[in-house]
This record gives sequence, structure tokens and C-alpha cells, in this order.
Amino acid sequence: MDGGIVEDVQVAKQEEENHNVQVIEKDEDAHLTVDAEIKVPELQYQPIESEKFTVIIPTYKRVELLKRVLENYCTLTSHVDSIIVVWNNIQEPIPDILKYFSCSVSLHLKQETTNSLNNRFKPFPEIRTEAVLSADDDLIISHEDLIFQFETWKSTWYGIV
Repeated sequence: MDGGIVEDVQVAKQEEENHNVQVIEKDEDAHLTVDAEIKVPELQYQPIESEKFTVIIPTYKRVELLKRVLENYCTLTSHVDSIIVVWNNIQEPIPDILKYFSCSVSLHLKQETTNSLNNRFKPFPEIRTEAVLSADDDLIISHEDLIFQFETWKSTWYGIV
């Protein structure tokens, strides 16, 4: 092996130590293969439910539509663990009709201080499931389609469905 290849191997080994990569040296011609492993960040909490999912719904001034969407998710108790409504209307408090909405699963209402669709991506402490459905407040998805999506996610949990 010449000096450049030895140096490359040393750099690769240093990368292995620092970045959780595995270096595999193949043959005397110094063909080098780096097999990168995916690092999964530590969760701040431990999800306790893997057979259900959490629904997160951001909304802004569409209470009547939201009520219909909530009725749909609230009745899917076999698969929905909880629902988090992200209230993005910072000028108005959450309406009482939502505060007292009857739901068969846990319903959490979050009053936001900024109006942003990105609020749906916050790590809410109420999320107790491995799967999270980010839903819109104006779209009703059939139970059959929701279950299909969830089952698809369970078979490829490392991706976005």
C-alpha cells in the first residue's frame, strides 16, 4: 500500500470512531468500502403505543369544518390514540365548542402564539405513539383509507407514508 491509501484508511477509521460508521477493508489493492449506519436520535420520551397513532390537525378559523373532521377521527378508537388540534388563530382564543367537544379518544387543544403551518411539527408531550398522522382541517379521510395508510406505515415505519 502506498502512503496515500494508508492515509485514506486512517481517515476512514477516524470517521468510523467519530460518526458511527463502519469501515470494511476489502483486499490488498486497498479498495475501501464505508457502510454508513443510520443514527436515530434519542427520544425525549418513550412512546408507549405502537398499535395506534396520534392525529395532529393544524387549524385557523374553520371551526365547522374542523368539527366534522374531528368527528371522523374521534370514532376511530381502534387506531387513534389521541388527537392534537393546533389552533393557529393567534387573534382569537380556542372556541368553547371545541373545548367541550365530545370525543372517544383524548383530545388536546393547543393555542399557538404564532400562525405557522410548521406548528404541526412540534414535539408535543401528548404524543404517546410511534406513528403520527399530520392531517388537514378540511379533509375527511375514510376509516378504511386511514387504516390502510397506518398498516402501510407499520410495514415501512422508517419512511414517510
